[in-house]
Amino acid sequence: MSRADDEWATSERTWASLFGVLERNGYAKKKLWAPFVYDGDAGRRMRSAGFERVVHRRADFFERVRDGVFVRSLDAVVDNPPYTGKGMKERILKALRDAEVPFCLLLPLGVLHAAFVRDILEETHVQVIVPRKCYVFKKGGTEVPFKFLCWLCYKMELKRDLYFID
Repeated sequence: MSRADDEWATSERTWASLFGVLERNGYAKKKLWAPFVYDGDAGRRMRSAGFERVVHRRADFFERVRDGVFVRSLDAVVDNPPYTGKGMKERILKALRDAEVPFCLLLPLGVLHAAFVRDILEETHVQVIVPRKCYVFKKGGTEVPFKFLCWLCYKMELKRDLYFID
C-alpha cells in the first residue's frame, strides 16, 4: 500500500491515551475496524488498552472498505494508517468518506492545513484529538515518541471538536 519503511506500529500506551477520549464518548464496546495490518498485533494492543470489539485481519483495505455489508456492521474505523506513499492519505480519506463510516486516524498534524482534507471532508463533521506524544515502533524495535501527530476524526460525534491528551 505504501512505500518501504512507511509503517510504524502504534504502542499500547498510545492506544490507551486515545481510549480515554473514545471511552468517554461511548466507543469502548462498539465494533471498531483497524484495517491497516503492520505487525498483526494492533488488535491485541487495542484490546489491552480497553477497546473490546476490534476487527484486525490482513485484507486489502481498498477492497474491504467497498464491502457494504461489512462496513455497515462497523461503528467506526480507528487506526494508524501508512500514509507517506504518493496520494495515500487522500485515497484512504476518500475511501472512508465514500463508505460513510466514521473514522479516527493517526495522521501528521499538517493534514489540518491540507487543501485535500478540506476538499474531501465536510468541516462540520471533522474533530481532532491532539496527543502530547504518540509512541510508535518498528517491528522488534523500541518505542519512539513522535510529536506533531493527531487523531483526525470524522463523523465520530464526539462531545467536543478538539481534545488535547497526554
